[in-house]
Parts: sequence; structure tokens; C-alpha cells
Amino acid sequence: MCAMAALVAAASAQQIDMARETDPVRFANQASTMMAALQSDLQAAQSRVAALRTNMNELQSTAVASARGATNAITPLTRQTMAIANSIVADNTRNSLNLDILQSTGVQISSTITSMGAEVGSSTSTLRASMEEQLSQMQSVTSESLAEVQETINASVNAQVSTTMATVSSTLTPLSRLGSAMATTHYMSPSTPFFRWFMFHVYSNNNVGWFDGNNPRFFGGRHPSQWGDGNTNVWDMHPDIRYMGRLFTRRGVGTVSGATVCSETWYLYSSTDTKYCIALFRIKNTQTRTIGWRTNWYGTGWSGWGNYQTATMNGSQRWGGSCTWWCHRAYTWSIPANSNRNRVSTVIFANGMTHPNHYSDGHHIETTFLGFDGLGLPSGLQYVDDMDSASGRWR
Repeated sequence: MCAMAALVAAASAQQIDMARETDPVRFANQASTMMAALQSDLQAAQSRVAALRTNMNELQSTAVASARGATNAITPLTRQTMAIANSIVADNTRNSLNLDILQSTGVQISSTITSMGAEVGSSTSTLRASMEEQLSQMQSVTSESLAEVQETINASVNAQVSTTMATVSSTLTPLSRLGSAMATTHYMSPSTPFFRWFMFHVYSNNNVGWFDGNNPRFFGGRHPSQWGDGNTNVWDMHPDIRYMGRLFTRRGVGTVSGATVCSETWYLYSSTDTKYCIALFRIKNTQTRTIGWRTNWYGTGWSGWGNYQTATMNGSQRWGGSCTWWCHRAYTWSIPANSNRNRVSTVIFANGMTHPNHYSDGHHIETTFLGFDGLGLPSGLQYVDDMDSASGRWR
């Protein structure tokens, strides 16, 4: 029993040593468990000792009463008592050994924990000092890097700004003269006469006939035959100003003295080979009252071959006539106003060709002309170039 207890104690000590080296926490848990078990065994042994004492007292009383007659019964009891006593001695020895081991282990655990605490404290202090030194170095390097980057960025930005300013300066220098250069043009001076115009044929004798199959879409909403042979009126043209812009595609700038719009002579084969010249003015009234504008124009347009000469303002004021050869016309337009002082009116002139000059071979010489004698506007009126953006009805 003593040898077995020694082996058990040695094995337990070995396990505890191994646990202590590998895992101090696990070692502490195992030691606590073992101590609890030993205390339980010790209490059980003490209970058994108390019971044996009671039995021994009873046996002694019985032995004194019947010593001689109970020899055979006492001997087994004596042997049993010795066996139990030996077991108790072995248990006490084992328990004492385990208690010594636990006490020695507890001292070692306490020493190990103290040593570990000292090592952890030393490591923590060393780590903190190292981290503080590295942080200081990083801050120093970062400050230097940021300073270098900032210097590089400033240099780059300054170079780009200088380049941009040089480019802007070289670009703006010519533009600074643009205002003075345009001051006398119609873009800056609304008193400069400006108009849209076009000159067009409507028929061809080489098996084409009326242009576009006599469709009105490219001729201001009037059929080519109406221009060529129908004595059409300009106030019957399409009411949409944007639709009209498809025909009035050329820009013209005159002077207050006047402007020549069209002047042409050609050789033709029949009366249907008509050539028209048309002009369109956009006039703004900057007042709140109607202002009269008298125009004087010269041109052609003979009704005998369907080339009536007509003019209109907003489709409401109308003028028409026929001219055999060359005619002077004059008319005063009543330009309307509105309360916003920005009412824009449309004035259109259309001149056809003259009476033909016949030749014996059946061919003819024809002429189309349109010109204005004086285009100065009275105070309160201005020329407007807005056909690219204007919309809605012009009449």
C-alpha cells in the first residue's frame, strides 16, 4: 500500500510538473481539484478511524466479558482490525505525501506567477519604450515627407498656374480687341441694317419641271408653280417663323444708305423659268407706341407672267403691284409696340422677274432685281438678328 501510494504520488507530481511547465492555469486547476479529492479522502479516513475506535471499544468490552469463550471469534476481528489499521496508515502516508507535493507545488506556482508577472512587466515596459521610440521616428519621418510633398505640390501648382495664366493672357489679348472691332458691326450696333434673303428658281426645262415635284416645303409654304405662274403673295407664306427660316438662309448687312440684295439677268426658254428675290427684316420696337418706318425700294415683278411684286408686315399690312421693267416703290409700315418695349415685327419683300425680251429663236432675256434706297431706322426701332432662335407665328 505504501509503494502504491508512492507511485501514485510520483505520477501525480509528474503530471503536475508537466502541467505547470506547459500551462500554468491548467496546472492550478488540477492542483485545486487534487487537493479537494485528498481532503475528501482524509475526511473519509477520519470517519473510518472513529468507527474503528468505536468497534475496538466494543470488542474490548466483549473480550473482557467472554475472553476465554470467544477466542475463535476475536481472532478474525483482530485480523480485520489490523488490515483496516494498515489501510488507514497507508492512506495517511499517501495523503501526507500528496499534501507535501501540493505545498511544494503551490510554492513553485507562486514563484512562477511572480516571475511571470515580473517578466510581463519588464516586457511591457520594454515594448512601450520601443513603441514610443518608433512612433517618434514615424512622426519625424512623416513630417519630413509631408513637407517634401507639400513643397512638390506647391511647385507643381505654381507652374501650372503660371502656364494657365500665360495661356489665358495670350487668349484674352486678341479678345480684348474684339469688342472694339465689333462695335461698328450689326452684332453690337442694332442700328446697322441686317436682313435675311434668298434668290431662287422654281422650274427647269430639262425634264425636271417644277422643283421638288411642285412641293411647297422648300419654298416658304408656297408651291413653285404659285411663285412661277401664280402671282403669289408673301402674306400667304407659311405662318411659322422657323418654317420660313428654311428659305431665308442667307444673311445680308447693308448701310443706312441702303443695300443691293439681288441683281441678275439670264437666258430662259419659257415663262415658267421664274427667278424670285426675297428679303426679310426683323424690326424691334423698343417703345410702347407704334412707330412708322418708311421704306423705299426698287425692283422687278411682272404680273403678266405670274411674277407679282408684293410686300407685307406681320401679314396684316400688305402691298402689291406689277412692274413691267423697273419700278420704284415706297411704303410706310406701322411697327407695333407692347408694354415690355420688345415687340418684334417681320417685314418681307418679294420681287419677281420683268417683262421678257423676246428673241426670234424663241428664247428670252430676263432680269430680277431688289434694292433698298436708305435703311436708316427712326428712333425707337432696331434691327434684330434672331432667325436662328425665333419661334412661333410671324403673322
